[in-house]
Amino acid sequence: MKNMTELLKQLKDLVDDAIHATALDTTPQTELTQPRKQALPLAIDRIQTRVHTLGTGEQLSAFKDATLEILLKGGSGVASNIRWTSSLVEVGIDKQIDGNATVVIKNKPGSVCIITAQDVGTNETVIYALAVKFFVTCDNKKHKYSDALQNHNGNIATPADHRLIYQQWGDLAEYPIWKTDDDYWTQEHDVDEVVVVNVRDGIEDRIKRNILHTNYYMYKI
Repeated sequence: MKNMTELLKQLKDLVDDAIHATALDTTPQTELTQPRKQALPLAIDRIQTRVHTLGTGEQLSAFKDATLEILLKGGSGVASNIRWTSSLVEVGIDKQIDGNATVVIKNKPGSVCIITAQDVGTNETVIYALAVKFFVTCDNKKHKYSDALQNHNGNIATPADHRLIYQQWGDLAEYPIWKTDDDYWTQEHDVDEVVVVNVRDGIEDRIKRNILHTNYYMYKI
C-alpha cells in the first residue's frame, strides 16, 4: 500500500512539472501559427544604361554594341529560374549571374524588340518592348564637311540627336565603335559655320566652314 501511495505521488509530481514547464514555454510556434509570406509578383525593377535609367516608354538612340541592363524584382527569387528571350536576332541577351539581363544591340532592329523574362519557378512572365528612335553608325574616318554632306546629307546626326545620345549613353569613349580624339560634324550648318560636338562630354561648338578642315561624323541608317 505504501508503494502504491508513493507511485501515485510521483506520478502527480510529474504531471505538475509538465504543466509548469508548458506554462513557462513562451516560444512562438511560428511554423504552425504564422502564415507563409507571399512572394512579390515578378516585375521589371528598372532598365538602365551605364549612365542613365530609362523612363517608361522611353525610346532609345542606338548604335552597334550599345548595352543596357534589365533588372528584375519579385518572383521566386531564384536566379536559375529566369529564362530570357529576344524576339529579334539584332538584339542579344546575356543572362547575368543574379538572373538579370545584359541586352546588346548588335545591329539596327527592324522593329520593336520584345524581350521576355519568364520565371519557371512561379510561371510568371514580364516583357520589355525595346523601341529604337534612331540608329547611328560611322566609318571612323575624318571627312571634309562638303564630303559628309555629299555622302549623307539629311541623315547626319543633328545636335538634338547628339544630346539624346549623350544623355542616354554618356562618354562615347566607353564604346569601341567610336573614335573620340576629335569633334563630330552635325547636320546643322549655315553658309559660314557648322555645329560640331565633342562626343566625350556632349559640348557643342560652332566652327568656320573651312573647306580643308576634317572631322568625324555619324549618320542615321
